[in-house]
Amino acid sequence: MLHIGKKSFIFTKKHSLPISSEISFTLLSHAHWDHLRYCKNSSKQNIFCSFETAELIKHIFSKKVNPWPYKHELKFDNISLRLFPSGHVLGSAQFFVQTPKTNFIITNDFKLEDSLLMKGAEILEGENLIIETTFAKPEFKFPKRELLYEKISKWIKEELRKNRKVILFAYPLGKSQELISLINKYLNLAPHISWDIYYFCEVYKKFGLNLDYNIISDIKDSEILVLPKAFANAEFFKALRFQGIKFSSAYFSGWALKNNFSLFHKTFPLSDHADFNQLLQYVEQSNAKKIYTYHGFAKEFANYLRKKGYNASILSNTNILSY
Repeated sequence: MLHIGKKSFIFTKKHSLPISSEISFTLLSHAHWDHLRYCKNSSKQNIFCSFETAELIKHIFSKKVNPWPYKHELKFDNISLRLFPSGHVLGSAQFFVQTPKTNFIITNDFKLEDSLLMKGAEILEGENLIIETTFAKPEFKFPKRELLYEKISKWIKEELRKNRKVILFAYPLGKSQELISLINKYLNLAPHISWDIYYFCEVYKKFGLNLDYNIISDIKDSEILVLPKAFANAEFFKALRFQGIKFSSAYFSGWALKNNFSLFHKTFPLSDHADFNQLLQYVEQSNAKKIYTYHGFAKEFANYLRKKGYNASILSNTNILSY
């Protein structure tokens, strides 16, 4: 989330940008709640986001938002902005901010790799790059998605052959739809899903992304289930075992490279974020003169870039960026 106003410069959760405007407005990068919740104090008329994001949040966010098409100029006083797809989830956006003297690329959450449903982000060129660094350490290098898809589908088939139900846990928006698409394409099956995932799936379909699924009525009648990670806890699994239900569970996250998440039978490093190599690729191809890192391993990535000769630092409230 980026908020720009007369006396208020808020980038994501804590960071500042030196871009002033007589009009207060907010840019919402995507519909994940950890970003959406920071819009709660924004002006009711001045929250801008993509059309897809506006549709995803309209029943879960009380404030009015203004949908804006990708790549179209949005002008406020002496600055202009454009939204570009970021490849993270449906409707996710990077921001390109042009001021009278310079410009800023703000990646927000992004990935460069194509998935079954999302094209990877376009690498933008500009003078200042503000890059999200969730997985910005060399040990975070994700397997190619096609290989992951094959491993996931193979594991599901093996568990089904054991006459076990397969329960896949993921974020309701983004990862769940990708898993549904994977099950449709690789297994020719339609999984059962919860209502909160169903809501987001219907929006995906509205924007031309075909998914085949069923709503859970009785878990005993379901072969494959896709559920929110919030459902995954020891009590839930205990209740399944009490009913005599044999199951295998899996969780999907980039953190699976370094954490085995012992609550689950299996984990896969399927991520909607850029890994270390993708972050480096963006830095190199953006041709930015100055790079600011934020979130996750921001300090480590800035240090790494400086050793490579880049002008890089952590984005913080003490930064003074001139334009």
